[in-house]
Amino acid sequence: MKQIKIYLADLWAANIMLHNLHWNVIGFNFKGVHEYTEALYNELFEYSDEVAEYIRQRGEVAFGNIKEYSETTSFENLENKEISCNDAVIKILEIIKSLNNSAKEIADSSNDFLLSNIMEDQMTNYIKQIWFMESMLANTNK
Repeated sequence: MKQIKIYLADLWAANIMLHNLHWNVIGFNFKGVHEYTEALYNELFEYSDEVAEYIRQRGEVAFGNIKEYSETTSFENLENKEISCNDAVIKILEIIKSLNNSAKEIADSSNDFLLSNIMEDQMTNYIKQIWFMESMLANTNK
């Protein structure tokens, strides 16, 4: 259960980081990145709710306060500053890859069909988002 609680804390931390990027992104593709981050943080909110409900269904108490989230997450704080569209997408890609890796570890190590299914569903979207971002960044390295 510890691993799934860390994942829950990571979902909340990622949600906050995506809000930071959403509000502070600047540059030519501002509108696209601004809207993309909003869609992602809304998805992560749904994922966190699903994970917290899974924890409750297993008789555990889900985190519900900032202190526990901040003490448990594996993510570092993201500085509050303006960020270019390109750098924002790079950071978002890093966040989503990390969440995908955590979900994969949980799914692979779980003997619980429901938990594995939740993680696999979330991974399906993470993989799609990774493809989107890698495609967005493809021309920036040429």
